[in-house]
Amino acid sequence: MEAYRETVMKLGFGLQPVVEALNKALEENPEAPAVIHNDKVRSYRQLCESAQNIATQLTEMAILPGERLALDIPRSIALYELMLGCLIAGVSFMSLPRGFDKSEQIQEAKRANCVGILTDTELPLNGGLSLRGIGTFWKLPESNRGLVRSDIAGDEVYCVRTSGTTGEPKIVPIMRGQLSSFLENSQKALKIDLYAKWLWTHDLSFDYAIWETFGCLVHCGCLVVLDENKKRDARSTQRLMAKAGINVLSVTPSEFRYLFSSEAGSVNWEDYPLTEILFAGEKLSTSTFSSFFNQLDKAKVRLINAYGPSETTVFCATHVVTKGDLALESIPIGKPFPGIKFELLNSNDLEAENLELNGADVQDLEFGELKICGAQVFAGYEGGEPLTDGYQSGDICRLDEQGRFVFIGRSSGYQKINGFRVEPYEIEEYLQSHEKVDEAVVWVENTSNQGDLLLACVRGCRDVELSTRELRLACSKLPPYLRPSRYRLFDDKQWPINERGKTDRMSLRRSMYEQEEY
Repeated sequence: MEAYRETVMKLGFGLQPVVEALNKALEENPEAPAVIHNDKVRSYRQLCESAQNIATQLTEMAILPGERLALDIPRSIALYELMLGCLIAGVSFMSLPRGFDKSEQIQEAKRANCVGILTDTELPLNGGLSLRGIGTFWKLPESNRGLVRSDIAGDEVYCVRTSGTTGEPKIVPIMRGQLSSFLENSQKALKIDLYAKWLWTHDLSFDYAIWETFGCLVHCGCLVVLDENKKRDARSTQRLMAKAGINVLSVTPSEFRYLFSSEAGSVNWEDYPLTEILFAGEKLSTSTFSSFFNQLDKAKVRLINAYGPSETTVFCATHVVTKGDLALESIPIGKPFPGIKFELLNSNDLEAENLELNGADVQDLEFGELKICGAQVFAGYEGGEPLTDGYQSGDICRLDEQGRFVFIGRSSGYQKINGFRVEPYEIEEYLQSHEKVDEAVVWVENTSNQGDLLLACVRGCRDVELSTRELRLACSKLPPYLRPSRYRLFDDKQWPINERGKTDRMSLRRSMYEQEEY
């Protein structure tokens, strides 16, 4: 047992929640399952033993503390052990998107100053070294080791590559202090039971996976790995959840709608011993869960809306959904975690007239761009200027009467059509207020022959008939410049979801051109 305690201490260095959880698990029940993948099980004792072995191998490969390692490993017990092994060895990790081809992976790893790539496939590089039970380490000869370390050398735990939907992708480094704050805050704010079973749904390139893995760990839980092929099959995922007895499910709203769509069959919530369903990554609308709310409420399943950019370490505010929230147009993102400060910045670009839709006058409401300060906030993008005065999120929020923050849209979302400024997010909100609409995506299209047009892709609620005529009639109440010119309707099965489990807005834009009539 002393050997495992030594491992736990090495995992420390600012990650006290992890130290305390592993000490607790090793003292109370070291043979309790820590992670399950199909028919494979690792106990907490085996998990610590494997992590220490991996850390030793990383050191033998001359991967030094403070260096950054690019990972191309699918969700698995091996990846979970590797993440802990990197913690012990003081090596930061960054997951490469699984959709990248080999040349793209190499270029992305070089751009991020990674010392090399650890993958389960062959790469066109020389001198691959085998990491037993994991894959092969391919060193990048052009890597700049000195550029990886910060002023607090060796203190980076992981970094995440932003999606790039609002510009060029950026590298967001997360330090041990920031991750420790997140884990401590989420424990205090959410109060999830110890020893629960958590489902690992997301690829490590999406930092929601940090919550699933390390969140499970600090709650002494058992992590159940969901294969990618099962994730793409809603019924297979449902069967796994029931068989494994999943208690904590973390999903994006798009994933929840897909997982429990009408095509996936009727849902008997008594089959699932769920205690929490946590939503993050996208704006949460009531239509996502309204048809299930009474059943989930009766089963005492907490629905939690979580908010936070990657720059603030996964998420930094939560709100437990209540029955009263069903009457709201937008589910609140709640209040910030302890030690996190939210500030609404006033801006001349945020004129109240632009936030008046459907007769809602917000002139008397406090709203603005959300600035976030606190221990969870990152120190600045890789290669960029240091962050010294909080993170301006680019998200427009307002305060409701109960002091909760409500997401409105993006500050960069204002665009002009024929001289009028419009906010596509506000039009999306208006469309989603229609009783038959589950989700809407709206954008401005600049055309050479017809000028600027508002286009809308809309997903109808399950088991209802929706027509473009109904949408046009509903939008006739809006000023003419706020009415979409064209619509395309989708059902749950057709609605595209990207690798991070979010609505694929680029795919929706491409699909609009495939439609001949609107």
